[in-house]
Amino acid sequence: MVAPIIIGHRGLGSGDIENTKMVFREAVRLGIDMVELDVMSTSDGHLVVFHDRNLSRMTFNPKKIKDITLEELKKEVLPFNQKILTLDEFLEEFDGKIGFNIEIKGHKIEEQVFERIKDIKSKLFVTSLRKETITRFARISKNKRNFPIGVIFYPDRVPSIPYYWDLVVVTPLSYLKDRDLLFHSYLRRKNKMIILGVDFLEDSQLDPLLKYVPEDFDGIITNYPLRWKKAREKIANKEVIPTRSNGMGIYKFFKAHRRREVYLYR
Repeated sequence: MVAPIIIGHRGLGSGDIENTKMVFREAVRLGIDMVELDVMSTSDGHLVVFHDRNLSRMTFNPKKIKDITLEELKKEVLPFNQKILTLDEFLEEFDGKIGFNIEIKGHKIEEQVFERIKDIKSKLFVTSLRKETITRFARISKNKRNFPIGVIFYPDRVPSIPYYWDLVVVTPLSYLKDRDLLFHSYLRRKNKMIILGVDFLEDSQLDPLLKYVPEDFDGIITNYPLRWKKAREKIANKEVIPTRSNGMGIYKFFKAHRRREVYLYR
């Protein structure tokens, strides 16, 4: 894959059809490098592809996913008559067709997740907001996995980086303090992958940032993967010449734009 790897957030962006078969099929059709999907467990132990703890935002049902059986969950109807996918259903259709970044949302489902994905064909990352989740996943998958794992990092909790973490997902907020430039350089010295989670309101904002992203970051998680895919073509056409800045270019850009123009990835 050409750097930066473009990863569609919840498929092609958060919203009404996020994490659905419809949006994942469209990502495949558009030739997006990878999709990001969230995985948690139902009350009867089935792994499902869903972001929120409860169904309120998507189906107006206040129940939590962890309190619902798969049979009950399958009765819920998402926009455009979509159904909530199980992880098995996702893998059955999309393994080998597109890469994916699995974000583990549920508690103590690491072993289940690993058993489902240990033999897949697609390019794969596994991440979590919880340090303890990735620590458990690393222990369970030790000497058995051939894909990178890591943590999603926010500036209010700078993690120590164990040797078994292969990547870190950072956000624009990670580049608003001088110390975070040192963190970026530290990750590079340790040969860790750095994935930037970010979105923009206007295409014009891509050009100044695109100069630094390919050298400073290995991938981007975005709600607008097609926009970034088109922007990346400028590098291939030598319209933009990448420059390594060890985070300084990103730092200056986000310092200047953080209040007015930048929509932060969540």
